[in-house]
Amino acid sequence: MRAGELGFEDVRTADWSDNIAPFWGEVWRAALSVKGLQGIVGAGWDTLKGALVVPLMQRGYDMGVIKFVIVTGKKPAA
Repeated sequence: MRAGELGFEDVRTADWSDNIAPFWGEVWRAALSVKGLQGIVGAGWDTLKGALVVPLMQRGYDMGVIKFVIVTGKKPAA
């Protein structure tokens, strides 16, 4: 479903891939810390699966097959 179909106006998108890329290493380092691992395990299986995908997402970005996009829009006044 598109944002316009949901009633949003002034919908804009931007590729933020280059802004996000520097943080992947930090995300992975934090996840592999003792505190990070405790948090992931404590949060459950879905969070663990999400954490395991981080290296694949970084690899996909490095290969140019994943882009990180921001979408903004406004809901019309009621």
